[in-house]
Amino acid sequence: MEETKSEEVTPTEVAQPTVVTPVKGKKNYTIPVILIILLIGAVGYIGYDKWQTSVQERELEVYTLGAEYGYEFRLLEIFNEGLNCEEPININNGSLEINLIAIECLNVPPA
Repeated sequence: MEETKSEEVTPTEVAQPTVVTPVKGKKNYTIPVILIILLIGAVGYIGYDKWQTSVQERELEVYTLGAEYGYEFRLLEIFNEGLNCEEPININNGSLEINLIAIECLNVPPA
């Protein structure tokens, strides 16, 4: 008959940690997934910032065009009022006040 040897286990052998080796063919995708998520977030943030800047630039352009139109319109009104020769045009800027009248309205004989 064959004798079987049984291996004896000592307490020091049991207490030692076991090393887990990765299974071949299975890869760890944690770091690439985190990097891709961060890249998507960064691209989204930059894209949103550029879009918001372009919207603000368009709004500023419309505001500027409106202000220019308002100034031009008011100057035309002043010119037209001055040419009516009805009364002087009073222009008030808070602390400054002047009355304008067109030279054509003075009825001064030429010298």
